[in-house]
Amino acid sequence: MNTLYLTGEEKKAFGALPAELQEGWEVVVEAVPSHDDIQHRSMRLHLVHLHDKKLMSIVERARTLTDVGTLVSLVSGSDLSDVNDADLAELCFAIGPIPLTRIIREFLSQAKDDSDIEGIQSLATVRHSLISAAFSA
Repeated sequence: MNTLYLTGEEKKAFGALPAELQEGWEVVVEAVPSHDDIQHRSMRLHLVHLHDKKLMSIVERARTLTDVGTLVSLVSGSDLSDVNDADLAELCFAIGPIPLTRIIREFLSQAKDDSDIEGIQSLATVRHSLISAAFSA
């Protein structure tokens, strides 16, 4: 059984997917903190260390944004399929759990096959690690 760390709302969206997409997944409900703010995100975006030029460009643009919705659109609208896992994890750390939650919600609404769910699992696992390490206080 594979674990998916999802919020209550995400769990409902996952439950509405076809049964074959839900098969083999154990959902663990995740609480996303509400206290991440623009100052913390801005600091993380300035501290992030990336190798991928495409991600560096995204981060440069993200540093100028104050609206979470615009940040989510910037990240989710970018093709990140060829980005290595370490850089992708760095990007997820930099944008923080609240934008990641919006991206996961968006991806859940568009999930069509097992590879989509595996991508959601990757993002949700990074979010879970971020929350466990930095936001559990």
